[in-house]
Amino acid sequence: MASKNEEWRPIAGYEGVYEVSSLGRVKSLGRVITKVWRGAPKRFFYREKIKRIYKAPSGLCSVVLHKDGHNLARKVHVLVAAAFIGKRPIGADIIHRNRDRSDNRPKNLKYVAPRVRYDECMIHDEVPRHTRHYRTTLTERDIAEIRGLAGTISQRKIADRFGVQQPAISKILLGINWKPRPTRKGLAAARAQTTGIAV
Repeated sequence: MASKNEEWRPIAGYEGVYEVSSLGRVKSLGRVITKVWRGAPKRFFYREKIKRIYKAPSGLCSVVLHKDGHNLARKVHVLVAAAFIGKRPIGADIIHRNRDRSDNRPKNLKYVAPRVRYDECMIHDEVPRHTRHYRTTLTERDIAEIRGLAGTISQRKIADRFGVQQPAISKILLGINWKPRPTRKGLAAARAQTTGIAV
């Protein structure tokens, strides 16, 4: 359904063919194209049409655009950002401010450095860690027991008991692996300590 507050802008590289809106919708424009049909030129009429949006399990939305005989899937948030925020800086990523990846309104999108995007994902627990990681064989309960055994028996014996390698036990006890979810303040402090610049 159209909205009075919905603004449409051309998609770069598809001017006159597709437009993207401030609500994250995409449409093909009405147009007339002349093609060769059975050896003779023929005019084809295309009506304006809202394109179907495909939503991935991650929440990201994509749309299929057609050009020069080829179909190309494009991320909707990338199209919206380019049209309403401006050209993406070299090396920059795009984040959704409210963490809803299906909300592709311009005010919900922001260009950031890859490190900032990773920090945001860590803060909101969007990076597979601990028991959610596909290579994890330990549980939170195992980790608590491992830390309780520290200093009572050797790390090698602890590793044998839990079916892992000794270096894995060492990283757990040193706090390298199985860290608690970081906070925005904690990440900022760590970054300032590394770079010498407060953020």
